[in-house]
Amino acid sequence: MDERIRGLLVHPPGTETLTLTFNPAGRLQYYQALPGRPYTTLAGYGMSFTQEPGYYLESSNHWVKTTGEVTSHVLIVALLRFLQDNYMSNLVVHDPTGFWDNVDMTALTQEHIRMQALIDLFQESDLVQDLLGLVGIADLAMLTRVPRGDELN
Repeated sequence: MDERIRGLLVHPPGTETLTLTFNPAGRLQYYQALPGRPYTTLAGYGMSFTQEPGYYLESSNHWVKTTGEVTSHVLIVALLRFLQDNYMSNLVVHDPTGFWDNVDMTALTQEHIRMQALIDLFQESDLVQDLLGLVGIADLAMLTRVPRGDELN
């Protein structure tokens, strides 16, 4: 990765980190650190990595999960709107809650409650294991618990 990458990492309470980084040309770019140099496995299925540091996946798509943290969601939208209005007029935001477009607090709160309920449902590993069994892949799947939004900080 180029050492001239600039940007900011924002850590809103209870959410994942919002990463706003720019490449040397000034374009918004997301860099995901990889565990090493990627290569295709001998069988041609999947991908593996060498244990060499310094490899990154570049993407022009940024995202942040805010489920369960309505206040943080509102503040992130305010920050992005400020950036769009003052510095990045071509910034495009896709907000599946609809809050970016309609600024409806009731709808935002209801969507966060709905998504948190789905996440909570899948925290029950017995239920998930049963569902995987129904589709015939229970023996192939390894379950790892994902922390809830309020457990991130």
